[in-house]
Amino acid sequence: MSIYYSINMESSFGLIGKKCGMTSLFLDDGSVIPCTAVYIDRHYIVNVKTVAKDGYNAVILGTNAKRAKLVNKPQRKNLETLNLPALSNLKEFRLPNNLDMSTFVLGSEIEIDFKHLNGSFVDVRSRSKGKGFAGVVKRYGFGGQHASHGESLSERSHGSTGQRQDPGKVFKNKKMAGHMGDENVCIQNLSVLKVLPDERMLLISGSISGHSGSDVILTSSIKMSMFGNLANGEFIFNWFKLSSFKA
Repeated sequence: MSIYYSINMESSFGLIGKKCGMTSLFLDDGSVIPCTAVYIDRHYIVNVKTVAKDGYNAVILGTNAKRAKLVNKPQRKNLETLNLPALSNLKEFRLPNNLDMSTFVLGSEIEIDFKHLNGSFVDVRSRSKGKGFAGVVKRYGFGGQHASHGESLSERSHGSTGQRQDPGKVFKNKKMAGHMGDENVCIQNLSVLKVLPDERMLLISGSISGHSGSDVILTSSIKMSMFGNLANGEFIFNWFKLSSFKA
């Protein structure tokens, strides 16, 4: 019997990837599509949270094995008890509270079936590049003031920001110059154009925020595919399948 549930903000299982850079993909009709290469490393189950113990269901996945000295000691010792390598990137994924969590075994490796990813839509979360202090022209695309006589140093200024005596203040979230970038960004409905299983690489349409080598989180597109199922001990979503837990 299959259990169907909606993939919403409470339950969004996904994968941890690493942005490798951008390239172009040529289609059969000759069109060229810019795409981002994302590397999917091996995933291990580091911790399992349940409703009875923690109040909600969740799985903490670990990836990106490094030298032991590059991982802090408490985390390294915890991974050693599970016979896992020194994983530097851990991420918690919430799951439905009515899900049987006995399917997930601590210390096991998740084998990813890449063929279910091809042609699917994903939401990608990452951290954008930091641009430092930026003016409103660069930060928000303002047109600036008139480049004519009398403007002097105010050509790229945002102009008036205040009100009259009533309300007598500047409203919150007013667009002004300030720190730009270095914030969490989610880009929705990106298509997986091509899958390279041997290289564990995905080619995703368009650009993804962040520098090359930055971490990204891939989840099933919340707007394009809303349902998944759990059947025969295999955790299956519309765009990827997690199966064959290796102890």
